[in-house]
Amino acid sequence: MIAFRTFWHACINIFEDLFVALLANVVWVIVALPVPYFAITFLSNPSTVPGGILMLCLMPFTLALAGGGITHLSREIIDGKAVSWRDFVHGMTNQYKRQLVLYSIWCLVLYTCAFNMWFYGNSQGNVVFLTFLFFDLTLFWLIFLAFLMPLSVRFPNQPIRIVLRNAAGLMFTVTGSMIVMLIIATLLLFISVISVIVLVFFFAIFMTLWGTHMVDAAIKIIEDRQAAANNDDDHSPTDDGVRRPAGQIRPRD
Repeated sequence: MIAFRTFWHACINIFEDLFVALLANVVWVIVALPVPYFAITFLSNPSTVPGGILMLCLMPFTLALAGGGITHLSREIIDGKAVSWRDFVHGMTNQYKRQLVLYSIWCLVLYTCAFNMWFYGNSQGNVVFLTFLFFDLTLFWLIFLAFLMPLSVRFPNQPIRIVLRNAAGLMFTVTGSMIVMLIIATLLLFISVISVIVLVFFFAIFMTLWGTHMVDAAIKIIEDRQAAANNDDDHSPTDDGVRRPAGQIRPRD
């Protein structure tokens, strides 16, 4: 199954470039996590809600820095290139505006889902279904990031709307593997909460490598389907009912 095959490839990548991968994860934690942590802390106290809103506004900026760096590094590792900490820094600064736009859109949808989940969870009446609906949407939107950012790095010149559309298409191309990925990612996140070492040295780089492998596998599936469809089209009967040999050039109408 694609999910387990790409999972294994991600494990191999981390082992082969262990030091750089662990260092990148540490930097990601330092850059990306403080703002979400303070946002949750401030929002949980009614007197500091404005500070929480400010942190939410700042979150795309830090995520774009950290996410751009770790995604670019993962792409370099999977492509078999020699990597160093400079690749992480290059990823942080290269196309930062593009990463910022993508993370801003992603954060906006995430905030909407989280707010609706909180709103319906604290509402009176029979709204349990809506609470679970937005909870599921939040989970799927979180895993969507594992497809969005690697696709953006692989195709840096594609328009933003095309990247968003293609990332959704790729995610549902491997729906079964995506669900497996979601389950394992949830377990890893739970382990990271219990053991901070997993969060500091492992979680982000592994999920990024896995997501990058998953994107490559989904693209390969689509390319194979297109090649098979073209091959079937080449062998389709002509208007006179005669099947044309493969490789024969069709006349223009």
